[in-house]
Amino acid sequence: MAALCDAFLNGLADYIKNKLISHDLPTTLDGLIELTTHIDLRIQARRREKLQRTTTATSFSIPDPPGGPEPMQLGRTILMPEERERRRQLNLCLYCGQAGHFVSRCPAKRRAHQ
Repeated sequence: MAALCDAFLNGLADYIKNKLISHDLPTTLDGLIELTTHIDLRIQARRREKLQRTTTATSFSIPDPPGGPEPMQLGRTILMPEERERRRQLNLCLYCGQAGHFVSRCPAKRRAHQ
């Protein structure tokens, strides 16, 4: 179990690792996943809040990044079966989750492997 937790922690994006410093780490993988997901959702909500405040304070709007806010980066992960099926049913890319292409032509995958 400790090896799985270590592998999970090593694969997290730096901004999440930085936030984990101020938390006691759960001893289970499920607990770690729940905590990091909660942290990531709070960071994403805060980014949207800042963006809205900035947009409201200025006379122009800042476009959302392509595909919306960037999801928590975990390195190489495997899609949950439910998410894989949802993307297949909606004809979405299995790599990035966006419409208009499939994993074999995914621009995000190309950029990530350059």
